Amino acid sequence: MSMRTSDANQYRARRRENFQGAGCAVAIAAVVLALVVGISAIFHNYNHISTRVLTVCSKERVATQNGGEYRIYTSGGTFVMKDSLFGKTRFNTADAYGKIQPETTYSVQIKGWRVPLFSSFKNILSFNKLPASQQTPRLCDNG
Repeated sequence: MSMRTSDANQYRARRRENFQGAGCAVAIAAVVLALVVGISAIFHNYNHISTRVLTVCSKERVATQNGGEYRIYTSGGTFVMKDSLFGKTRFNTADAYGKIQPETTYSVQIKGWRVPLFSSFKNILSFNKLPASQQTPRLCDNG
């Protein structure tokens, strides 16, 4: 009888080890799935393009550690103009920056996040000047 008890105990021990191994595999699969879902959600949100109406108050080229960037100061906050590789692409940033005018209201397409910790700004992808009847340069008045 002790032989049967010993076999039964060994059998239970092996089952417990197999169950613990399966639990570890399930935990790893859950972590991998969470990472994939999280990264895809972040990528989707970063590449989300929205349209806003903004009045450009001023603009400047700012020196950075990586060279420089084109900043646009508007009635709705600070934005940048830079080349975009993902989602809606743009490779003519310098030309586009030269065409945007202060004290002018535009319908703009933007994407990205504003992350103050990293001095990161949303990117203006495209802009269309609104008709004279919709221009609101007074939004830039500091007084």
